[in-house]
Amino acid sequence: MTVESSAKNTQKIGSINALRFFAAAFVVFYHYGFVFYYREGGYVDLPILRFFFQYGYLGVDLFFIISGFVISLSAEGRGAYGFVKSRIGRLYPVFWVSALITTLFLIFGGSLISSDMYWSRFLTNMTMIPSLFNADALDGTYWTLAVEMKFYLVVFLLLLFKKFKDIEPLAIILSAIMLFVPIVVPDSEIIWIPNFIAGVLFYKIYKDGLTNWRIFGLCTSLIATLIFAIRRVPYLTEGYGVEFKPSTITLYIVGFYILFLLISLNKFKITNNKY
Repeated sequence: MTVESSAKNTQKIGSINALRFFAAAFVVFYHYGFVFYYREGGYVDLPILRFFFQYGYLGVDLFFIISGFVISLSAEGRGAYGFVKSRIGRLYPVFWVSALITTLFLIFGGSLISSDMYWSRFLTNMTMIPSLFNADALDGTYWTLAVEMKFYLVVFLLLLFKKFKDIEPLAIILSAIMLFVPIVVPDSEIIWIPNFIAGVLFYKIYKDGLTNWRIFGLCTSLIATLIFAIRRVPYLTEGYGVEFKPSTITLYIVGFYILFLLISLNKFKITNNKY
């Protein structure tokens, strides 16, 4: 690895950490201040929280955009082995601690938590992908990790076959295809693909600047993301008995894109660290 590519791997946008914190807080307060109230899972009754955090689930979209960006940065200049090593080192230790804490709550939570706990469930969850073993996740919030791992697999395969340089044209082509997917495919994990694509393209803009093709890819990814997000409106409205407005959802998602574009164009402070 050259000195130049090594330096690129140590670049880190300081604003990304702020976005991660915002996305995490947005999702947490969505559950704490909105979901728990309407599903009678808690005793929190603060109307101001329900008003501000009704759309907090969109923090997941932001998380996946961030992931597309930082994983592209992490993979740049690395081989397949180095990429896997870096991901394992960053993700699994923290996840194992979190999973252990979750397990203790499931075992000793008493009447507050109703869930069966057994060794096979615990061990399969330690892989981070219990669905491969037909096992239930320890916590429903861990579902995003399985989606992340699939994106990691795609990046790993590109690195393994020395095709990572082609990730941008592949992302742009796929972004156009995603415009037609909602017509023929029911909702599934594919709804998150445009977010990862956007993250990849934002990284390319950060690294090499804007091009017409990158603008095209971002526009198609944005449209696909909005289609998928608005398609979930009837389900959310019916599930909570509260109106979810497509206009508000659109404002949030477009705002995420604009903010990330500004970051990619170096409009915010850059610090150095390792991913």
